[in-house]
Amino acid sequence: MVQPSSSANGDVDVARSPADLPLSGSPSSRVRHSAKFIASASDSVAIHLDAVAKLAQLLVTHSRCGEMGLDRWKKHELHPKSGDQAAVDWIFVADTLNFSFWSEVEDVTSPEKYAVEYRGKRYTGYWSCCAAINRAIDEGIPILDARYLASITDAQVSHIFRASGKGEMPMLAERRANLQEAGKVLVEKYGGTFLNAIRAAGNSSKKLLETILDDFPSYRDTGIFKGEKGTSTAVELTFTLANSLDS
Repeated sequence: MVQPSSSANGDVDVARSPADLPLSGSPSSRVRHSAKFIASASDSVAIHLDAVAKLAQLLVTHSRCGEMGLDRWKKHELHPKSGDQAAVDWIFVADTLNFSFWSEVEDVTSPEKYAVEYRGKRYTGYWSCCAAINRAIDEGIPILDARYLASITDAQVSHIFRASGKGEMPMLAERRANLQEAGKVLVEKYGGTFLNAIRAAGNSSKKLLETILDDFPSYRDTGIFKGEKGTSTAVELTFTLANSLDS
């Protein structure tokens, strides 16, 4: 969901809004085509096939011994512990906001770095977003309510994601736009909850991914590389997780 931008080495030719780039073919076929083209045409990046095989085996090993997966994800203090509608909507909101946490301030202890203090702990990066969502829920802000999101204002977003120090969450205007888009689509097509999108997909992660790309333009991670449009599916893992939650 990061907006495409031109690179210093000139590989990326055009930066345009994801919503302006039409897509064709299934998500998996688009990703495979993009990956193949970029791997073959890139001047700066190469794929080490032997390392890919080793990584695959490493992931299988960690998965089998319980170091990866839904149960481990739930154990994190900021993640939902249940598998109900609220948990699904939490994941959807968090993923809608999960982009561009980069900061020029590298020192995580610096008051200049964006951070959120929640229940006595200080969080940065992706975790600051999770902490801010949970803080909003504790404060009675209906951040999981699609109708609230559909009309959320810049001031409300700024309050929800206020920092514990001097830093500021990057791209607040873009995050507000994404939340508004998500809320409107959920209200208009899915009865106000992402759980209905999962049900409409028949509990198929592939169909769900297609639904996300069709109905939520902010999730279309696309860009132009050497004259050819490319796409990725950085959201697939998260929504496969959402699809695995008990409903």
